[in-house]
Amino acid sequence: MIIIHSLYSLPLLNNRWGLQNQFEKSYYLSFLYAKRLGYEVVLHTDNAGYELLKNIGYDRIELSLNDLKPEDSTYWSLGKIRALELEGLHSIHIDGDVFLKSNTIKSLFESDYDVLTQMIEAQNAFTNDYVPQVDLLGSVSNVLVSDIRHSYNCGVLAFKDTQLFIEYANLFRELVSIYKNNPKINDFYKNEFRYYEKMLVIEQYSLPVLTNKLKKEPKFIINENEDLVEACDHYGFVHALGSSKYTDSFQALVKQRIKEIK
Repeated sequence: MIIIHSLYSLPLLNNRWGLQNQFEKSYYLSFLYAKRLGYEVVLHTDNAGYELLKNIGYDRIELSLNDLKPEDSTYWSLGKIRALELEGLHSIHIDGDVFLKSNTIKSLFESDYDVLTQMIEAQNAFTNDYVPQVDLLGSVSNVLVSDIRHSYNCGVLAFKDTQLFIEYANLFRELVSIYKNNPKINDFYKNEFRYYEKMLVIEQYSLPVLTNKLKKEPKFIINENEDLVEACDHYGFVHALGSSKYTDSFQALVKQRIKEIK
């Protein structure tokens, strides 16, 4: 089994998240934890990403994201999809701020599923962050018209069903094309850029819509109605969400953990 990191550098270089080098330590610690599971850990990136992360110690580094263009830079999860396509089924993509601290999670990774993600996101997050964007998309296209009213957190993403992954990758790119070429959508995000994130719909809402449509079986690290802390403790799973992971205190903790386990 292969663990994948991806880094599409253009959003970072364009100062999309106001970051400088804070993410590099996070990728390093995420790699160290993943490597302890005994899997091959690979990086898919572009030339600039290679220069940033080349010293981490990945088993392989693939420059597979050089084909992405500057106009793709707001669609940062394109790198994730491309990496999964190239590595194939039974590979697992984890974000660079995901830490797999216990071997217990291997039982989940190696179990049967059509798609594995981190969890169904909280309903209030869907209502606040997704609904206005889903409604906007529905006003210009019926490609995601659905009764589904939840999203998946894709900090961890893996597929074992070929049909589902192929159709998801195709749908992903179809949505990117719609978002790029529709003036109404472009005007919306021009005005609401700092609040709404289009990749939430393209990556994390489209997947449950498609999974439901194809009648596939999703699996989650954290299931609905489970205690979040207990579930994370059980699997030794940490996903550092939001901007808190870029604070000085969190960065200091990451640096300390790197020293302890490398």
